[in-house]
Amino acid sequence: MIKAVTYILENDVTVQGLVGLNAEGDKHKVYPVMVPVSEVEPYIAVRLIAKNLAGRGCGYIYRFQVSCYAESYDNVTTLNDAIVTALTGQASATVNGVTFGYLNFITEHDEFTTDRISVTFEHPLYMKVSTFEGHAG
Repeated sequence: MIKAVTYILENDVTVQGLVGLNAEGDKHKVYPVMVPVSEVEPYIAVRLIAKNLAGRGCGYIYRFQVSCYAESYDNVTTLNDAIVTALTGQASATVNGVTFGYLNFITEHDEFTTDRISVTFEHPLYMKVSTFEGHAG
């Protein structure tokens, strides 16, 4: 499921414009599980938080979190809104080799962290973490 979600976000024009390209210029800043230490915000990390069997003979229910990071609350809010729009607007499909049903937005919350390079409170990063659920075979 994470392969599909990162692919959707990497290929969404609005998300691309908000996160930009990595330093090498070969990838939009959407990552599975963790972000490279050298990356500069804004960026997105997607991680699986639960995979449950829907029932005997049924597919799985995946719950995943999309965390976005930016230097200001306004920027992180704009980025999170684009993420929610991109994922909840995605119809049932096969994306990047993963077949799934609709992706449903569950909840979001705010967090705060510090830049991973300086590791001081001199460079605060705002975070929004949105939780989604999707069904896949």
